[in-house]
Amino acid sequence: MQSKTIRFFTDSAGALLLAMATAIFVSIGSASGWVPLRDPLFQISITVVFWIVGAAELTVGLVCLFGKQASLKATLILWLAINFLVYQLGLCCFVGPHSFIGYWGNLAVAFHVASGTSSGMLTTVFVYLLIGSIVSLLWPSTPKPQDNAESCLTVSCSTCGSPIEFPVQGIVQEIVCPHCATAITLKKPV
Repeated sequence: MQSKTIRFFTDSAGALLLAMATAIFVSIGSASGWVPLRDPLFQISITVVFWIVGAAELTVGLVCLFGKQASLKATLILWLAINFLVYQLGLCCFVGPHSFIGYWGNLAVAFHVASGTSSGMLTTVFVYLLIGSIVSLLWPSTPKPQDNAESCLTVSCSTCGSPIEFPVQGIVQEIVCPHCATAITLKKPV
């Protein structure tokens, strides 16, 4: 259950991040007078900021969808969400409390939604990413059955006496001894 829940979160986060990266790349091409030409915090071009954010979202999204390690995925999602949070707090402190709403004007114009709506959607997505990644990283992992010493049994071959290790589910199966090639039936050790 735990791994399915975490996998659902990382897959959905990956899909959201790819959608957001696509939206950012589309908005770069739309002309709008809503957004200042320079980022208020870093004093670089808004287009450069959008390219950086879009590339980061695209990269993390692809890792989430195609990566293997759940902890790496959750860590990257958390990193991205914390960066968004710190940036938003910086905008609020140095530019004003409502600065973020108008700041993403290109996204709003490109998709014909109100800037407040686009800001609310972005904030909701990043809160989901933040909470989901924290829960995924803190959720205690359960050991896999093969990691448990009780999940494997060892018996001696009745012909050659060599040890044969097999999973518990293998009881009453007939196998060939890997040492002497004699057919034996696996039984629970006495």
